[in-house]
Amino acid sequence: MRILVADDEPFIADLLAMLLKARGHSAKTVLDGQAALDAFRGEPFDLVITDLSMPKINGLILAREIKALNPSQPIALLTGSTDDSVTHPHIDFLLAKPVELARLTAVLAQVESQRK
Repeated sequence: MRILVADDEPFIADLLAMLLKARGHSAKTVLDGQAALDAFRGEPFDLVITDLSMPKINGLILAREIKALNPSQPIALLTGSTDDSVTHPHIDFLLAKPVELARLTAVLAQVESQRK
């Protein structure tokens, strides 16, 4: 799959990209919400993983904008919050920081199964 990773912390964005690539996916990383929206407008992605807190456009606004362009686009919200009640109508998956490999793998499997 082709995955867009948006996180304002380069270390986290690069780490996620490395994990995704190790599983055979391609990943494009960007460091803010506006760059993510621009990238999404320019090319298709099978999954968007976005941090909640980012400069310019936060993850929730980014999700809303992406869903306006493509309502079926799967979006995972990456957050440092330990509150499992974080929900939003435009978020399909929640990934807590630090990302647990088992949870990331489960999200990837679910997105892949939905694509079939």
